[in-house]
Amino acid sequence: MPRSVKTSRIIAEATLTTGDLPASAGDAVCFSVTVPTRGFIHRVSMPLIYTSAVSGDPDAGAMYLHTAGPGTSGTTPLSTAQAATIFAQATVNPEHSDTTGADLAIAGSRYVWCPVLDFSQGMSTAITTGGGHTGLMYDLSGTTLGPVSGTSTLYGVWIGDGNVNFTTNITSAKVRFEIEPLS
Repeated sequence: MPRSVKTSRIIAEATLTTGDLPASAGDAVCFSVTVPTRGFIHRVSMPLIYTSAVSGDPDAGAMYLHTAGPGTSGTTPLSTAQAATIFAQATVNPEHSDTTGADLAIAGSRYVWCPVLDFSQGMSTAITTGGGHTGLMYDLSGTTLGPVSGTSTLYGVWIGDGNVNFTTNITSAKVRFEIEPLS
């Protein structure tokens, strides 16, 4: 007998402009994504498609999620007020990407590195990616108490540390959120 199934998670994606990707130390790309006003982020991944094998160079850059307006790609991505609304940080580190398949051609001369970003790193001082995240709850409703519906905008910034110029051989870059809407 057929049953009704209600979707419990949605996918929200932000496409990054490849020419704006981090190219040097402190260089940043900013993005925004439409999300449910309240939600629980179960997973964030970042599929990057390259034109050559990913060599596994270390680049201990970071991605930050914040709630106060879009930043500006470049070397000063956020204002002080925007930085004060950061609620999550994850390491973006392709150091061992070549051991996870990013050096294998997927389609012709296309290679993919798709890290799952770990925004719940705890107090660890080690550079890790995807090390057992627990998820993040966010609330973009301001001071609204009780149930809320609709959508809002969540913002992010990826800042590189300069070891890798990500603009040279990436043809596609996205940040993909798997979110459980909350009311």
